[in-house]
Amino acid sequence: MDPTAASGRANSSAFTERQRADAYPAGIDDHYWLLSRNRVVLAALRAAGAEGPVLDVGCGPGTTVRYLRRHGLECTGADIAMYEPIVPTPAGVIRYGVDAFTLPLEERARVRTVLLLDVLEHLDEPSEFLRRCVDAFPALGHLLITVPARQELWSNYDTYYGHRLRYDRASAITLCQRAGVAVVSGGYFFHALYPVLALQRLFAVDRAVEFAPVRHRWWHRLVAAVLYRDGVWLPRALLGSSLLLVARPRG
Repeated sequence: MDPTAASGRANSSAFTERQRADAYPAGIDDHYWLLSRNRVVLAALRAAGAEGPVLDVGCGPGTTVRYLRRHGLECTGADIAMYEPIVPTPAGVIRYGVDAFTLPLEERARVRTVLLLDVLEHLDEPSEFLRRCVDAFPALGHLLITVPARQELWSNYDTYYGHRLRYDRASAITLCQRAGVAVVSGGYFFHALYPVLALQRLFAVDRAVEFAPVRHRWWHRLVAAVLYRDGVWLPRALLGSSLLLVARPRG
């Protein structure tokens, strides 16, 4: 979720301390949005036959890293920003204050799958960033990308968190093609959130930019279960508030 993921060049769009506090309050790893996205990501990785080691570039406080490791994937994270991990992790599992592209070659050469989860929308030159991913990780087999979808849903939330664009499927595929990666599957998810956000735009209602601390975990788990089924059962062509693509380097 944090644009500081990317590289030193993207650091100009890094979250401020206040934005980080708003985006990652206590208990955020139990929030329905992250719970459901993690499940959708895991399902997509398995469906694509993506292999580990997996590197989550721009991992933030490590929610997805923790989730994938609990489900048997060798996953590590890197983020150029400094965070307090959600849960303490073994040394080397999450690297903070580190540009993923400058990790030692022996580490980068092991990475088979790169996750870019809500990263590209923060960057001025996302296609260049994708090309650097291909160049930096010589054994790369898969990239899994998520981005906020549908420009008609643009709101104060996007402005606050420094988004450059909300993607549609065509623009995201074009971005990948320009970067020399081929999209093998993907489409929209969080279909149920699309009409909610569209109604907010229709009636000019601002979105909350501060995530409330999670208190009723049962409720978040229930909503997450619904959104997960929404994401994996409904057609990917159906409009949703997020977009997921699985891509492979050409050649």
